Amino acid sequence: MNLHPETPLELLETCPEPDPDYHIKPEPYNAFGSDFDDTGPTGVEEGSEPTPFTVLRAGELLQRELPERVSVWGKGIIVLGQLSSTLGQGGTGKSRFAMQLAIFQILGRDFAGFRTHQTPLKHLLIGTENSIHRQQHELRKMISNFTDEEKALIGEHLFFHVVESLDDAFINIGSDEIITKRRLTLEQVRPDCIYVDPFSEIIVGDSN
Repeated sequence: MNLHPETPLELLETCPEPDPDYHIKPEPYNAFGSDFDDTGPTGVEEGSEPTPFTVLRAGELLQRELPERVSVWGKGIIVLGQLSSTLGQGGTGKSRFAMQLAIFQILGRDFAGFRTHQTPLKHLLIGTENSIHRQQHELRKMISNFTDEEKALIGEHLFFHVVESLDDAFINIGSDEIITKRRLTLEQVRPDCIYVDPFSEIIVGDSN
């Protein structure tokens, strides 16, 4: 037996043969917890065989022509098409940070010492943590010193999900109906940037 396998295949060859008399009934893994009925797609079409992960040789990676990244904030801090997280204790200003970042990007102003994308993008803030009264109050305070032209630009590019009815209050993705509402909302607004505040509102079960 090779005690120091050098390749993954050699490592697999060192594993003992399975006991044919030992059987375990497989349990499907459910990231949303045992109470959630996950009947969605598995990532592999029914009847098809799994395929390997995409792997490139170093030479192929060096020669690959990639589309230019569009930085929303800073040089690669937040980029269109990627996921980013803002972490912090409750009350430290994460919601205000997201709103101010969106406003400054729309106006093409530097934010927290970093350059923003100079073309106004559409920003959609989704969440149920803040009431419509707080959203309105803080937005008015944040743009109070801007010109009428700047306020109009913000008014056209910044969108808020607000809780005006019971249907607006539930946004987790554990329901086909809510998933449909999300899709319809995105088709209506066509945002470039989406903020979910807080992220735990959209998932079922433990967010950790």
